[in-house]
Amino acid sequence: MIHDYLSRLDDDVFFELFNSEFSIKELSILDIDDSAKSKLHDKKFIISNAGNYLQEKIISNNKYLTLICTILDSNEQSDLSLKLFQRNLTAQQFLADVYSLDLNDKKIINILNSFFGLHHNPKSDSIEYKTHFQHNKGNFYELLNYQFIAKEQIISILDTNKILPRMILHMPTGTGKTKTAVHTVIHDYVFNKQGKGIIIWLAHTHELLKQAYKAFENAWNVLGKKDINVHFNDIDSIDTEYSVYFISYQKLISTQKNKTDYFKNIRKNAVAIVADEAHKCLADETRKSIEQLMRMFEFDNNKYLLGLTATPGRQLFNFDENMENQILSEMFEKRIISINPEKIESIRIDESLLITDSIKNIFDNDTKVIHYFQKNRILAKIIREEIEYRESVVEVDKAKLKKSASGDFSRIVLDKISKYSSRNNTIIRRLIKLHNEKVPTILFACSVQHGQYLELIMSLLGISAVGVYGHTSPITRDKIIDGFNNGEFNILINCEVLTTGFDSPRIKCVFITRPTNSIVLYSQMLGRGLRGPRMGGNETCLLIDIKDNLGKFSDENQAFSYFEEYWR
Repeated sequence: MIHDYLSRLDDDVFFELFNSEFSIKELSILDIDDSAKSKLHDKKFIISNAGNYLQEKIISNNKYLTLICTILDSNEQSDLSLKLFQRNLTAQQFLADVYSLDLNDKKIINILNSFFGLHHNPKSDSIEYKTHFQHNKGNFYELLNYQFIAKEQIISILDTNKILPRMILHMPTGTGKTKTAVHTVIHDYVFNKQGKGIIIWLAHTHELLKQAYKAFENAWNVLGKKDINVHFNDIDSIDTEYSVYFISYQKLISTQKNKTDYFKNIRKNAVAIVADEAHKCLADETRKSIEQLMRMFEFDNNKYLLGLTATPGRQLFNFDENMENQILSEMFEKRIISINPEKIESIRIDESLLITDSIKNIFDNDTKVIHYFQKNRILAKIIREEIEYRESVVEVDKAKLKKSASGDFSRIVLDKISKYSSRNNTIIRRLIKLHNEKVPTILFACSVQHGQYLELIMSLLGISAVGVYGHTSPITRDKIIDGFNNGEFNILINCEVLTTGFDSPRIKCVFITRPTNSIVLYSQMLGRGLRGPRMGGNETCLLIDIKDNLGKFSDENQAFSYFEEYWR
């Protein structure tokens, strides 16, 4: 579209547009070679590498859109107008209002997309399929000692034949929480349930569901007694035995609302419900759906609810500071399975011991657990680097510092911080060095635009950096992640997409450019580099933080302090 017309712009106008987004003067002071600097003045190179990005900026800026139109003939102007109208999704809403169309109906959406010449970009919920896992094939990895003990503690609870028992498995990121849960669920399903009923595995992202899917497949190959049906976000058919459903929380909620008969069948036949990222269960609609799923009527199967979390213990059980933590604990009947390294060799598989030890000692136990895992090469040792930049952020409106529902920094603040040229140049310099040293790096950006900006600058400098964002389709995400894992490029940029469900043994650096006082979010970002050699990762991982001067209005240091034991 507009991308095709950029080359026809007068050079002065073109570079005015380019400099409105990227200061050549600022970029030229970076520590890059002369050949890379010269590309910043090469119109053809910029259009080739930055054309799509500039196109989006032109569309949202009437001044530059008008300039583009002045160089087009009448036919080209008409063609451009039509294409711009086709991009305008508000037209869909207009038609929907006029004709009372249901935009939740996939058929309606497809008709509208076809009418406007649009192509739907599928979200993770739209990927649905049914298949099956075979048994007695593939590779298999035994549980490590602490994983086996956690599994046995859960099994001991299930063996008591309690009605609708609930529990949380609490293990640090990188220690094999998903694998432990999968082995536990399969063991109970095969030996106790005899394959009767269905397993429900819930998560909030495509990546987490896919991670669980792969872990389940690997374990079922050896532990399963026969082939098992697998449904991935597909609830259009309900089996009664040897079936596992990997379902997003969103899919569960929509099924409860719109397909009540299917939901009743799920509730009736479910024997195991796993809730990944258990704190997500506290969202009103999610919690209501899970509570409905955990009800038992006549002729229903008994079932259990197993929550999974890597949230640090001091945050998870700090009832005084966070009422949500208490609600979460009560939702799972205050039954927490955690790791106690002092009792790994001698622990008694006893529920009373489990409960008293897990809650009473979990605060003091956190540091011991981390040191134990690092000593045994299960977790990587973290080498922390904090970088500073010239500008201060103190002029950010203090009233807007914490306006998000979670209490974290608002999007307005993150957007403002992400545009500081000195800050961005500091980030870029460090990325250049990481690239030159060939360090596989995952970077967490302040926003999608910030990530795309960094991605583009790297491209202009001849450095391959690829971004994954919320609007990136699952198929494209998978291709990008495979490319990173295969060593096709070393810098992977994202904005709160790869915080969970993404593991790559190549990661040797976690670069956090997004300020946060959320302990959960910080732990998720840090966790991408925590896997040690015994978990397929590395001996050490470089953590790069940016020191932002948000003064007394920031609890960012508090979030960081929860993780001091990782790099002591």
